[in-house]
Amino acid sequence: MKHLFNLALSLFIVLPIWSQNIKQNKTIEITYVKAYKNFKDSTNTPPKAMKGLEYKLICNTNEARFEYISSMNNDGQKTNQRFVGRGGGEGVYYKNLKERIKLHKTKSVDENLYLIKEELNKYNWKLLKETKKILGYDCFKAIGELKEYSYIRKKDLVIPIVVWYVPTIAAPFGPAGYDGLPGLILESSSSSFYLIANNIEFHNEKIKIRRPTKGKEVTADEFNRLLSEAFEKRFKQ
Repeated sequence: MKHLFNLALSLFIVLPIWSQNIKQNKTIEITYVKAYKNFKDSTNTPPKAMKGLEYKLICNTNEARFEYISSMNNDGQKTNQRFVGRGGGEGVYYKNLKERIKLHKTKSVDENLYLIKEELNKYNWKLLKETKKILGYDCFKAIGELKEYSYIRKKDLVIPIVVWYVPTIAAPFGPAGYDGLPGLILESSSSSFYLIANNIEFHNEKIKIRRPTKGKEVTADEFNRLLSEAFEKRFKQ
């Protein structure tokens, strides 16, 4: 209850700031790079950026879309292509607050396209007082976790997630579907992989945010089951 109260209080404080900003800047575009640092490394060494792995989040007060930016001329792309989805980033992530819709368009190992209907707020965020600067903004740390059943491993999984959000840009969105905080997420980490904002642009005009439509609609649990069946079929072959 304490965390919920703090979250509500933070939203109450920063929403007027976002409402004021949105009159001047109707759309925000953020680019992120993927970086790597072994989760066992407890030193202050920063994560190392991975060449060819760049992503874009475009959002307004109601909608957000996040996806990988393909760069065919980048020499590092072929080397790091297999890491596109590690720590989040595979496919297209979309959220619409007014319609209460959260979608993730992605492919299974059988190359079939799916449109996963996800929970609006699936992370149990714990807000912390720790801060650091990202792109000149004072960001606060939050720790969350994703709980899901793995049909491949035949057990429940708890995936820890660490993010840094900026309350003065109170768009409740972030990279790879990490969202639901009282501020825009500028950095996320899951296991050894990071998504770190390296540029942010504010646009005066409202840019259309496209909702993904192609793919078979399934729930997250149904997709995990289908993924398990596809893996089993591949291994049998």
